[in-house]
Amino acid sequence: ENGIANGLGKMIYSDGSTFYGEWNGGVINGNACWTGIEKDTITGEFTNGLMHGYAESTSTDGEYYGTWKNGKRTGIGSFFYADGSVYNGNWKNHKKEGVGEIFISNGDSYDGYWSNNKRNNFGHYYYENGDTYSGEWKDNYQNGYGTFESAELKYNGDWIYGKVTGSGDILYKKTGDQY
Repeated sequence: ENGIANGLGKMIYSDGSTFYGEWNGGVINGNACWTGIEKDTITGEFTNGLMHGYAESTSTDGEYYGTWKNGKRTGIGSFFYADGSVYNGNWKNHKKEGVGEIFISNGDSYDGYWSNNKRNNFGHYYYENGDTYSGEWKDNYQNGYGTFESAELKYNGDWIYGKVTGSGDILYKKTGDQY
């Protein structure tokens, strides 16, 4: 209409990417599908040309199913990484934020709090070999008070950036010795 896209249509850009969906005043609004030159895709709800609402995306990094706000993963969603890892939980501006769980391709897993895409605050880490850590985190490191348990021992105490430090108690399970 007067050279401005309105209604259902397809835009093919000079780089080969395409937008197919509902247009209003020359801007994608409503349900649409974008396909990039690397065959990345986003299908879902768009507002003013940005993903907003529920959308599904695929890229070389993996697949995301969940909510978007102003073009960024924000809200609840699941990301299936190319390496086989899976994150389910809260997002804010494309980063893990709030409560979430990740199942890592090496067999480890974590459930707890995230801030700025890193384990922060409190959470539980389960190692593939059966070891566990439950406690405080800072920037992906055990930091603060926490409990580490393996087949051989149990440690309750302080951690600083992933290392046992300060005061704590160790129980050696086979002998019953405590330190």
